[in-house]
Amino acid sequence: SHEQNKRLCWCAQEEIYHLARELRLKLEKKSIPTNLLGLFEPPCYHGRCAEGKRYCGRDLKLRQTKGYFPERKI
Repeated sequence: SHEQNKRLCWCAQEEIYHLARELRLKLEKKSIPTNLLGLFEPPCYHGRCAEGKRYCGRDLKLRQTKGYFPERKI
């Protein structure tokens, strides 16, 4: 699950981010249990960044708005 979490990090390659995001969105639509969806959350979703000095600046408050996994373009 650690590797899957890194795929939704904004430091991930863009194509990988999009694939991981798409998978998460499909699972959400299928009403997958929350504990399983947790495998598809980057560490920053829980208020901590695993990238240290490479922190991307992602707004951690977005987690409360359901807009935490937006389409992105680098």
